[in-house]
This record gives sequence, C-alpha cells and structure tokens, in this order.
Amino acid sequence: MPPELQSAHADLWAKYNAAVQRGLELKTQLAMETVPSLSITTADIGELITLTGNIRQLWAAPQRTNAEKKELLQTLIAEVIVHRADREGADLEIVWKDGSRQPLRVYRASGVEAFVADRTRQGKSSQAIADELNAAGAVTASGQPISPQLVAQKQGRRGLRLKDERRRARQLIRQGLVENRPRREILSQLETEVPRLGPWTPQRLSDYIRQLRQEDASERERLPAVLPAEQEKQRVLAFTEQALGAGQTWKAIAVSLNQAGFRPPRGRAFTPVQVRLLYLRAHGLSSFKLAARSNPTAPGA
Repeated sequence: MPPELQSAHADLWAKYNAAVQRGLELKTQLAMETVPSLSITTADIGELITLTGNIRQLWAAPQRTNAEKKELLQTLIAEVIVHRADREGADLEIVWKDGSRQPLRVYRASGVEAFVADRTRQGKSSQAIADELNAAGAVTASGQPISPQLVAQKQGRRGLRLKDERRRARQLIRQGLVENRPRREILSQLETEVPRLGPWTPQRLSDYIRQLRQEDASERERLPAVLPAEQEKQRVLAFTEQALGAGQTWKAIAVSLNQAGFRPPRGRAFTPVQVRLLYLRAHGLSSFKLAARSNPTAPGA
C-alpha cells in the first residue's frame, strides 16, 4: 500500500473494530432485556401455592407442552431406577426429591395388549380395562389416555372381541351337544372360556341351542337334525316302554336305566320322577296309571 494511504487504512480498521464491538454490546443488551427474570420473591409465594395446589390439573392442562412436563418432572424426581425390562414393559422405581420411593410398572405396546387379553379373559369390559390401564399411568404412543376403543382394537388382534366370543360360545355348545356331554359340563366350559357372555345359566344355554337350530345359523354352526341326546332319549323311551310292558315300576325302571349306563341330560342319574315325566311328555300325557302288579312283593312305584 502506498505510504500516503497507510494512515487512512489504519483509521478505517479502527472504525470497523469499534462498530463490531458496538454491535456485540447491543446484542448482549437486547438479550438481557428480552429474557424474563426467573427470580421468585416473597410476594410470589401466594400465587405459586395457588398454581401448584393441584399438580394433576397443572400436568393435564391443554396448553402444557412436553418440554414443560419434563421440567416439572425434573423438579420433583431425583432418580429413576430400572429394575427389570422386557418386551412387554419395565419395572421402575421413582425416587422423589423428598426421599420417598414409588414402584411403577411401565407398559410397552405389546405389554398393553397382553394386559388387555388377560383382563378380557377375566370377564372385564373394555371400559373397565381402559380405566385400570389409565389408573396405572399407561398412555398411547402420542401420550393420550387409553380409550375403550383402543382396548377393543387390542382385543381384536387377540381374537377376543365380543363377536369372536359369541362365535366361540356357539362352537363350544355345538361341540358339546354333538359329543352328548352333560349340560353342566358345557356350562362350566362356557363360564371358563367366554365369561363375558355370562352368567351362563341353563336357560341361557337353551336360548343358544334354539338359535343354532334356526335356518339362518351358519352351516358350520348349525346343529344336526338329530342330536346324539335325542337318539339317547329315544333309546331310553324304548327301554321304558319295554319295562312298562313287563310290569316294572318307575323306581325299578330308573334303577335299570342307570345300571345300563343311561344318563339324563340334566342330572347324574335317573330318578323315578324323571323317568315318569320323560314318558308323559313324550306321549303328551298328563297322567299315567301303571298296570296292576302281579307280584305283590315287587318294588313299589
């Protein structure tokens, strides 16, 4: 640079440095003026107590952001200890700032589904399951409470929706009737496998059987035209007819039926009253008089 311009060059650099320094000072001053003061004085105590009086409401306020929730947790929690973790969830222990400790089970998505399946098999409704999960602190992936609709979706993935259980109930009833199992056994199995459709009573079972006999029942579920129980009933009636023709009493017929291995549909063994009622109903009678006994020492009616 020519000697005659060196003085001007130095003067320009000095002014540039002064401008840069002034700019930095202004930025610092602006930042200090826009950052609100976070100091708390005794005058703020009353308002602070009012604002924090209901922590749950403070936490669930619609305007509350996730960042603010994290700050709130950091204010209250000293440490979180993970004791065990698996695919379904984790067993945690929260250590609060006051020294108290709280065990907590945190569910993952697969854990929520397993929880729903377990409670569903216990016969609980979707609403009851959602309430239990929310009480345990479970939330969706977006942080929302568990809804009955979400529970129903989880049940659908496990084949545990009510319509699935109704289909299962019809299958169990049909299978039990085709196998000629006692109705008390069918009722017990229904109570175990589809309890939400209960309580299972003999009348409720009869209603389902009536539905399975209707023409609009699916081909897979519809009952055969003649069930094994009906065939058994006809054999019992034929046995009874033959015994009556031989002059036996109701009591003797009941004993013979039991000894031959016959069993009533709603009991463990035939009684004289059951045999008589079965015979009367089969013939549309209201009364029936036994033939006079030729052997006076035979068992009484």
